[in-house]
Amino acid sequence: MEEKCAFAPADSALVMSRAAADAIIGSADGKAALLYIHMLRNGGNFDGEAAGKALSISREEVEKAASTLRALGILDNKVICLRPDTPPEYTAEEISARMKERADFAGLVQETQRRLGKVLSGSELAMLFGIYDYLGMPTEVILLLITHCIEEYSRRYGESRTPTLRFIEKEAYAWARLDILTQERAEEHLRRRAESRLKTEEVKRLLRIKNRELSPTEKKYITAWLEMGFDTEALELAYDRTVIKTGNLSWAYMNSIIKSWHSKNLHTLSEITMGDAPKGAKKQKKPSAGSAPTREEYERMKRYLEKIKQGGDRCQ
Repeated sequence: MEEKCAFAPADSALVMSRAAADAIIGSADGKAALLYIHMLRNGGNFDGEAAGKALSISREEVEKAASTLRALGILDNKVICLRPDTPPEYTAEEISARMKERADFAGLVQETQRRLGKVLSGSELAMLFGIYDYLGMPTEVILLLITHCIEEYSRRYGESRTPTLRFIEKEAYAWARLDILTQERAEEHLRRRAESRLKTEEVKRLLRIKNRELSPTEKKYITAWLEMGFDTEALELAYDRTVIKTGNLSWAYMNSIIKSWHSKNLHTLSEITMGDAPKGAKKQKKPSAGSAPTREEYERMKRYLEKIKQGGDRCQ
């Protein structure tokens, strides 16, 4: 007897995007998953009362599940976001019509071509239009994105190289996932990226890494150390101890030193030097050899010498 797959899609199958599936699975919220499926079943419409009856859950549970979907960026204004991972296929006629209707998009095309130094092909225009129309990214944000991609691409592959539209599109989706859809958020994101890059380069220099790019794993180590709050002086000390112990740069060994300090809440060179000594504790200073005696010590020595002298006189 031939067996049939229970999960074979029927003609009326509901389609869930991979991004939505990953987000909901990551939330580990079963009721949010059920609410999402119920909304898919009903054309993407959110009806709390109907969902509660269909799923046999309370109104409070429906609202909690809806809050999870909103936090994941799936539910907005009582309408489920059915946006899949990739934009729809735009025809050349659609793009041409939009360029005539929207002066901002036409200007964006011209400026993008100027910055990349080439005329965009039909497929490249479709990708740019997808960023503009499908992701809903304003033109000023897209121009910031393109500038960033040009700088990043030249840094990776050489100053004469310019990014592909696929490279720009991939970064655009990364921004969209972070909700970077306004000029203010884009500028703040780029500022943080620039600061992180400068700190990473500084750490790279103190680790004596020259004439090569960091590997993805090396970047993860450095990023984690900086996010823990370590300054470069502390990292240099960790590097020094690592080299002394292992004879070279052992990332795992250096990471173990840094994680040990982090567990003790020691992040600066001065904190590490003090070690685990409680704050405010003062060590008693011992007088160094050859230091001048205090007046009290001088008087005590004088009385002692007089006592010895008197004892000697009696013996004579």
